[in-house]
Amino acid sequence: MPATVDQIREWVGACDKLHGDICVPKPIQQQPPEDVPLWVIDTHQQCIVPGLSADRYLALSYVWPESRGFSASALFAPRTLLLDSASRVDFQSPGYLRNEEIAQRIPMVIKCAMELSHALGERYLWVDRLCIVQNDIGAGGTLSQVAKMGEIYAGAYLTIIAAAPEYMYSSTKALVLKWPSFRRYSSYYDHPKYYENGEYSPDKPSKFPEERKTEIISARYDALSSSRWATRGWTYQEQILCKRAVIFAEHGFFWDCQCCVWDGAHLVPGQDFDRVPLHVDMGKRFSTRWWPDFGFYIDLICPYNGRWFTYPQDAILGISGILNALEKSFPGGFIYGLPRLFLDHALLWQPFGTVHRRVDRLDDGAVLSSLPSWSWSGWQGFVDPWSLLSGLSYIKNAGCQYQHRANSWRTRSLVDWHLSIGDQGLEPVLEPRILDQYVDITPGADSNKIPEGWTSHPFSFTHAKDESIHFRHPIPLKEELSRQTLLTSPAFLVCSATTASLFPATVLKQKGCCAMVSMGLSKISVFEDKIFKRRPSGENACPIVVLQQPNGAFAGLLRLMTNDNIDKSTPFELIAISTGTAEAGDLRKSIEWKLFETGMDRYWTGNPKETFYYQPEWISEKGKYALLFDVSMAFNKEAAENEYVGQELDKALAIVDQRSDEKIRKAPARMIDIELSPLGRWFQARTEFLQERARGVRHQYPYNRLGQEAVCEFYNVLWIEHRDGTAYRRACGWVPKHIWEAHATGPVEVKLG
Repeated sequence: MPATVDQIREWVGACDKLHGDICVPKPIQQQPPEDVPLWVIDTHQQCIVPGLSADRYLALSYVWPESRGFSASALFAPRTLLLDSASRVDFQSPGYLRNEEIAQRIPMVIKCAMELSHALGERYLWVDRLCIVQNDIGAGGTLSQVAKMGEIYAGAYLTIIAAAPEYMYSSTKALVLKWPSFRRYSSYYDHPKYYENGEYSPDKPSKFPEERKTEIISARYDALSSSRWATRGWTYQEQILCKRAVIFAEHGFFWDCQCCVWDGAHLVPGQDFDRVPLHVDMGKRFSTRWWPDFGFYIDLICPYNGRWFTYPQDAILGISGILNALEKSFPGGFIYGLPRLFLDHALLWQPFGTVHRRVDRLDDGAVLSSLPSWSWSGWQGFVDPWSLLSGLSYIKNAGCQYQHRANSWRTRSLVDWHLSIGDQGLEPVLEPRILDQYVDITPGADSNKIPEGWTSHPFSFTHAKDESIHFRHPIPLKEELSRQTLLTSPAFLVCSATTASLFPATVLKQKGCCAMVSMGLSKISVFEDKIFKRRPSGENACPIVVLQQPNGAFAGLLRLMTNDNIDKSTPFELIAISTGTAEAGDLRKSIEWKLFETGMDRYWTGNPKETFYYQPEWISEKGKYALLFDVSMAFNKEAAENEYVGQELDKALAIVDQRSDEKIRKAPARMIDIELSPLGRWFQARTEFLQERARGVRHQYPYNRLGQEAVCEFYNVLWIEHRDGTAYRRACGWVPKHIWEAHATGPVEVKLG
């Protein structure tokens, strides 16, 4: 028997013995009938049989070899074998898939999976294109089966992830199940000191420290993330939801289950150091989270949204299995991928790099999307996890990563949201307001206000389900709110909000480039993923808009989602969707403020920290005034009014220009180009000006200076664009409280589409 099969059998046996119910799904007879696939391939009889007739099955996760295109003729091309209504009876005939004419139409990757299943002694295999009737529009038909693919992968005894290039499945080696091993293809992390005479020594685990194990696990996922398989949207939840998988990558195959990662060379069954760190156990978190875990939600959606779909409108359907699994602990469920309970937090999502609108149809020549502009699902591109930090503020465990990441960021409800679905009227979204009521319950509060099951401690709350987890305040649980229907039809978010019109002062655009990891690893926290530790490359970095008041003074910051040109002569129409607070120190660490204040971004790239500069694109001379503001001026009304006592803005700007000229005259010849550039001169002069002004103001107005722990208040705003009575999101950002209230009008009725 080929070594590949022997190795996989060893892994399956070890997982069965060591991990039990954690990784081994229940037999089909013990699974809910609605979660069992309608059809599976019988590899013995070479035909399809009802799923309920099998005791267990394997599942295949792969990329469709050819593009299906957008036409019916492309979907049913001559060489494409798909199960449809016309061929369903033929597919059930024993030997049908062995027929020479039919077998030629089966992609090689599926043939390899069928052969591997048979060699492993597993009779049944589930493959989407051969087990889902592709043109059944009735109840329980194609759409219903596609929607429950998450349950199908979760119920599979083993999932085969075929992430290697297509050519590898058409080789002779693939057909006899011989595959390259990581023993032969060492990664950067496979250090020679762990080998003796060229072979790995498993009897010396003391030479294999914990950090080295984590590096090697990361290297295996790197091999997976660089594949075409990792770019496709449908494959994401297939890996996340399956309990265990054998993964075939270009340079080797390895084992991945909810407890371990094994590769047969460095990580092998039965050793103490083969266990995966807890933070990567995505599957376990589905079964152990009894509360709505917003951090888990962030880990799941941020890397997913960067993946591609042949049909862009499938972006929600492609993650429906994950959302269904999360819905068990999220009161109210989700609205186009946004949790109702955390709607005010989730609406603040920002793109990690520039994104593109997911469009799928034309209407009188206009390109339209079936997905809303206010949801990340309506845009193609990664979501920045750091933009969602305020949703993590409910955890209060000492040393908890959630508490560390949330720091002082807070978001509170401001408007009452409603859903508008066709002619069905308005449906109120109650969950955000209910969450806000829970936030107001403080330790030591009247016991009558504390929800059932919760216990108040001097500085936190615990719940009877798990008293080891401490919360800042109680949080609504699933049984406390009625279940809401998951929306699949077009819907609008409607609210009554205040509005303001503010002009752009300047646009900060990155000048420089860096390597950007193509895909997230999907099995580790996004806050630890390489792609989110780096910034996007120059052409993909989001521009930052600095807003100005009529006198040119600072008014707020927006992160643009695209590189499209903006009309600089027209004011931006903004609406306030929530209120926010943060300590000055945390605010200065945000990417928007960092770029506004310094014009540069430093981050780790694998070498010493690299610096990337953002060049201001001046819209008008008055726009330069906005860059003279600092934290104290932006978030303290008295400071903003008193900073220029006896000194007009034009004079202040003249001081900056004068110091820029002095820098040029005094600069040594060896000074690097960026320091001699207008950008470098401007920000260096600006820094000196603000420092000197701070020294003077500190003596004159000591109560106006903000310390690191001073709380800044602001409004979270959306820049919207109206078309045919509907408002569409163009950017998200914030405006200081005293500035917004000085310019806002309304409220007005807003319908977000």
